[in-house]
Amino acid sequence: MNMCSISRNTGFIPASVWSLFALTNLNLSNCYLVDLPDSIGDLSSLQHLNLSGNRFNVLTSSLGQLSNLKSLSIIGCEFLWAILELPPNLSDLYASYCASIETLVVSKLSNLRCLYLSYCTNLVDIEGLNKLESIARIEMAGCENLLFSSDETLFQVPMLLLSALLFPYLHMTIIFYNYYSFVSSY
Repeated sequence: MNMCSISRNTGFIPASVWSLFALTNLNLSNCYLVDLPDSIGDLSSLQHLNLSGNRFNVLTSSLGQLSNLKSLSIIGCEFLWAILELPPNLSDLYASYCASIETLVVSKLSNLRCLYLSYCTNLVDIEGLNKLESIARIEMAGCENLLFSSDETLFQVPMLLLSALLFPYLHMTIIFYNYYSFVSSY
């Protein structure tokens, strides 16, 4: 089995799901889940995981065991305030509308290419943003509490989408395409 999609709004996932070791795609979006079992870390073939729209407070460190996971979607997990560990080979993180999260640690994600954090309204810190060598796109529209230190390499990202983050007097979204190259050409 390559793909499993569970769309019941019961908050319950059958135990048999956690023994599908060859599973590559798992969609558990909008299932009213409040936690994940540690056995999710046993799904070693998993490449795409959609946990969007659930009621998690914390995503446990067992998520970090998913060494083949490339894409993680937690969009709209509005009660999520902590992610204890992210999978090491993650290339795409979709975490927009996670209104409760305050800090995100991405320093160990050397393969991260796309980071979607729009409207994470309580987000104040992204630890390790300056260590992301593969990053190609960051979206942070509506993250008005986000602070950057002077050593963050934010403008070296080929595509960066911001809004009131750096320009609070503008009421529109601003997209920078390879801003760093543009500035350095003057």
